[in-house]
Amino acid sequence: MKKTKILLLLGIALLLQHLPVSAQLADRRANKDALALYDVLEQNYKVQPLTCSMAQPVWDYQMATDVHSLTGQWTAMHCFDLMHLCYSPSNWIDYSDITPVSNWHKQGGLVTLMWHWQVPRQQGSSDYTSTGSETTFDPANIDTEGSWEHQVFYDDLCEAATILKQLQDAGIAVLWRPLHEAAGDAPNGGEPWFWWGKAGATVFKNLWQRTFDYLQSQDLHNLIWVWTSCDEDDDWYPGDSYVDIIGTDIYNKDLLEVKARYDYLAAQYPNRMVALTECGQVPYLSIQWQQGCKWSWVMSWYGNDAKGTPWTADRWWKDAVKQYTPTAIQTVTAAPADRNTPIMFYTLDGRPSTSSQFGLHIVRMTDGTVRKTIR
Repeated sequence: MKKTKILLLLGIALLLQHLPVSAQLADRRANKDALALYDVLEQNYKVQPLTCSMAQPVWDYQMATDVHSLTGQWTAMHCFDLMHLCYSPSNWIDYSDITPVSNWHKQGGLVTLMWHWQVPRQQGSSDYTSTGSETTFDPANIDTEGSWEHQVFYDDLCEAATILKQLQDAGIAVLWRPLHEAAGDAPNGGEPWFWWGKAGATVFKNLWQRTFDYLQSQDLHNLIWVWTSCDEDDDWYPGDSYVDIIGTDIYNKDLLEVKARYDYLAAQYPNRMVALTECGQVPYLSIQWQQGCKWSWVMSWYGNDAKGTPWTADRWWKDAVKQYTPTAIQTVTAAPADRNTPIMFYTLDGRPSTSSQFGLHIVRMTDGTVRKTIR
């Protein structure tokens, strides 16, 4: 795989492991692989966004291959998912075979790992779900020894730790994103989506901290901990001692909404890098970047939405793999004399459009700024 200059820096960092690394992670015993990866992310932050593809949905890198076939370039990072850990090993999924992850890593790719953690729908059930409303699993009971929730929680963590240990032994540092989107729609008056958020912010933070402590007790030190924010959910933040990077997931939002989300997180967590850990049907990455959305990495989701529309169009990927500069958005050759006159229009999803069209547009002005306007 032909990788970017950033990945070459990672190789150099790994080779020069005797040199001191300035990063201090939540895991104070983070190993050399985790420190080297974090150091590269720090050097790259606000310089160049890293592209990330998603497994479909568990233990492959087909989406990365599709992006390469489309653009001639590989994504810098790939996200795997422990979603079906409750069924492994079986004839269709076996997480103990880390070949997909190790192959990706050996060829220069960065690794992130999430977990749509499925639990029994009720005590003793062999039917599993991660949706909070579909299970009687109460995360408030995980500290109660003898409860079925306590047993399931630690049995599952033990199994996950076995996989993570294999990755650690293979020299693979992991951007670890468990228990994602915990608040769900709670900040907007709705409900959390997943079982790990159904008992509220205080219980969730305890759950995160117990997860952190358990994996530490298993001598796992190849993990960089990524917490996923949902809107203004600061009460759900586990704390700086347990989190290294702030992520957020954005779908079906226009440029102003995306920028507002980035600006909020960057201001709220100034000592943490911010990543767009999931996205779909959002403006071109070049437009986001030009507007100051300096994501550490951006991961586009695979597949289609409920209407059958792809979460990420081919044109979005072709834009995303470009090398970025503050002037990445192309403009027409002849600029109008009036600096406040827009010289290039874009639809809200980032596609170029003609200035003769009416309606909502994103426009780039002759002074280099980008705005949303109504014509």
